[in-house]
Amino acid sequence: MGLKYAIFHWSFHLLFVIIIYFLFRLDLFNLFLIILATGLVDADHVFRIKKYGLIKWVKDSMEFHLPRKYPLHNFLVLFICLLASLLIFYNFSLGICLLSATLHLLWDFFEDITIFKMGVKHWRIEKWI
Repeated sequence: MGLKYAIFHWSFHLLFVIIIYFLFRLDLFNLFLIILATGLVDADHVFRIKKYGLIKWVKDSMEFHLPRKYPLHNFLVLFICLLASLLIFYNFSLGICLLSATLHLLWDFFEDITIFKMGVKHWRIEKWI
């Protein structure tokens, strides 16, 4: 799968940002926020980069079918982001950021289940407790 699939994967994350941008007719500040929120969901990758180094992390990242433990990629965070995205009706900017994070996590979950056929074990929270 390698680099081609990595480009495909990130294209979907970018597509969700573009859809949110046009659907909600966002200004540039809110566009920046949703790009930031989408990227922050993957901030948990920093732990693996720190542990193994950037070169090994990039090589390992090309092995998409292997489940990895990422603290922000689990059902609890997905559920919290989904519920908190309802803040869009109270605080638009915060809600739109959480909607972006939710779509990011939903895409990652969908990939793990349907494309990589990994199951849901690594999305359970008990791995982190």
